[in-house]
Amino acid sequence: MIRPARPRPSIDLLLKAVLLPLDEARNAWRAWVALRDFDAVTADEVRLLAVLSARLGDIDPDSPLRPRISGVARADWTRSQVTLTRSLDAVDSLERAGVPFIVFKGAAHYAEGLARRRVLFDIDVLVRETDLAAAIDALFADGWKGARGESRAFVRAVASARISINLARHPFGDVDLHRSLFHRSFPDRDADAAVWATARRVVLSGHRISVPADEVATLVSLAHGAHSSSGDWVLDLAARLGERPPDWDAFLDLAVRWRLAAPACAGLAYLRQDLGIDVPGSVLTALAAAPVSFAERASHWSHGRQDRRRWFLEQPVGQVADNVLRRRGYRLAASDRTHLTIARPGFRAARAVRKLPARVDPAWGCRHALTWEETGGRDLAAEIEVRLPGPVRQVRFDVMHGDELVAGLQIRLPADFRGGVCRRAFLLALPDQAAGQPLTVSLHERPDHGAAGRSGPGPAFRILRAGAF
Repeated sequence: MIRPARPRPSIDLLLKAVLLPLDEARNAWRAWVALRDFDAVTADEVRLLAVLSARLGDIDPDSPLRPRISGVARADWTRSQVTLTRSLDAVDSLERAGVPFIVFKGAAHYAEGLARRRVLFDIDVLVRETDLAAAIDALFADGWKGARGESRAFVRAVASARISINLARHPFGDVDLHRSLFHRSFPDRDADAAVWATARRVVLSGHRISVPADEVATLVSLAHGAHSSSGDWVLDLAARLGERPPDWDAFLDLAVRWRLAAPACAGLAYLRQDLGIDVPGSVLTALAAAPVSFAERASHWSHGRQDRRRWFLEQPVGQVADNVLRRRGYRLAASDRTHLTIARPGFRAARAVRKLPARVDPAWGCRHALTWEETGGRDLAAEIEVRLPGPVRQVRFDVMHGDELVAGLQIRLPADFRGGVCRRAFLLALPDQAAGQPLTVSLHERPDHGAAGRSGPGPAFRILRAGAF
């Protein structure tokens, strides 16, 4: 039996305050106020409080929290509108490049008039896997960058490992570019083709976009919601099922084809049992009777964000289950390292670089060359000093042979890092085509929107030692 995808208590109570009849909503709100300190609310709760603000005058008109919640709601609404406007530039880039796309999740709900006051911090865009490279090139050509500082070469190299790629453009542009609607699903040619065949054209803020059919959109919300810590998926489904209920027969067919019966059953059970949303009992019965393998159940259980403590075995169980599903042909995200060698600093690297001679007067810059004498072995050892002018959590380096990305280097910095100089040593196994060849190393800092107006020198690095090991 699949457990309902019941969120943690604080999210559950806020959802009930938003969606239940007035008397029950008041009880849920009082329970939330007794449970939580407003000064310690999470980002997921803030998103729901912004939606609740429109109803708070009826639920608790004398609440001392009303002015603060109204302020949060106005700020989030403004941020959502600016984000939507800036991010929709990405669909114009895809349109100009001739890349077909579908906008789904939050932005699609806005386009269909179902979002109401929903908070939106990015837009999700689906492209066909065969169009992924063209989509990446089109977006990078128009100024979009990897949200974590990834270069175009890096994003292209790992695109087929990821289910989605997060791209950003200052200010406030934020796009998740997907090759699949789901984080884990079984590929079915007919079901995949139906997504594109049944998509509808609508207008969003003056942009012509395609959005999924109701049964596809419903399944997307359920599949993402079962593994989400937020309550957005519940708001999306409550609006859709109230105004645009899907063709349930088509919905069940897609859920079985994509092997998504477990998350669909869990999500719909919560909507029906806890929130009283009209979900046909026959649909839940059919989903509960659908064949679900042990690996699917284990994956759903381990990744679910349900109302219980996270057990220490859940992560390893999930990894084993996902590996089984991957071998069976399921679409799941894989580590970037399955597609590209990525080195991080380590003790063995620090020992290796001590044996290398220091470079003479190494210069600062964002791009440096390694000669063939330094790369003449199978492994490359290098000591790099990085100068960062402000808070940065992650720094990446591309290792290129000509125009080809052959490897990457990555530095993760502590949360309290406020800028300065750091030194790290790397030991990198070079692919056959790069060993003994001249290489270039280039720096890619994670974008810092808060530091857009800073003055002074930007980030730079220098290679102190490098050589074959």
